[in-house]
Amino acid sequence: MCDVSPRYLAGPGDARHVTHALATAGWTPRSDPLAPTVALDLRERSLDLAHDPQSPTAAWLLRSQPHANAPGWFSEFGALVPTEIISSVIDALIKPPPSRWHDPFAVLIRAGWQSQPAAAGPAAGSRTVQSPDGLCRVHQSDLDRWAPGSFWQIETTAAEDDSVIWRAWASGSTPTHLVSAFAAALCDPAPLHRLKFARLGHRSVEQQPSALTAEQFVEAHTARIASLRAIVRAQQRPDRTLPPLPLANRGAVASAKARR
Repeated sequence: MCDVSPRYLAGPGDARHVTHALATAGWTPRSDPLAPTVALDLRERSLDLAHDPQSPTAAWLLRSQPHANAPGWFSEFGALVPTEIISSVIDALIKPPPSRWHDPFAVLIRAGWQSQPAAAGPAAGSRTVQSPDGLCRVHQSDLDRWAPGSFWQIETTAAEDDSVIWRAWASGSTPTHLVSAFAAALCDPAPLHRLKFARLGHRSVEQQPSALTAEQFVEAHTARIASLRAIVRAQQRPDRTLPPLPLANRGAVASAKARR
């Protein structure tokens, strides 16, 4: 396995970072098991997720329909957004909301990201924070294409020509703690782990041999899922039965060992 930095250019990774967490939290699969797409929902909270690996711009779409006087919201992620970063949003969605929210920009600035000069004219209400290497930007604008209010756009670009590698969007009504969780995972300096020939976000990423074995990688994933399961159990009624804990794919472990 390899350690890949910066993490926002590490490539998509394994979709099970997202889907195993949702299955553990009681989300129900709604898609054809033979189709390449994935759809899950949690109808009691009007939440649904769709994954289309063939879509470069909206490979992941997470939505909440309006319910119980709460506004609807959505977040979408391009195909090259690392699933570990997307799963930070999923974990924050599963866990109880924090007692107080943290400004996503404050999270990024504490990590050394830099505020960009405020825009003039119609975009005067917008704000942008940029990674130290200038390759990733988080932008909040008051000009929402879909609904009144602000929206969030996150994008990474290539250093050589400023072309877009991936984009993510979140409507202004997306709960702030979910955006903050995404920001925290985005600016985390720790590398992400990839198999030797895994698809990466860009050729400029740094790759180093990882001290983590394939078995340890799977054990960390299993421990995360077990932790989420305990959180869900604490929130559920005693009479509700949760789905079985997703087990590690032994074939994937064997493949990872062979390709290290």
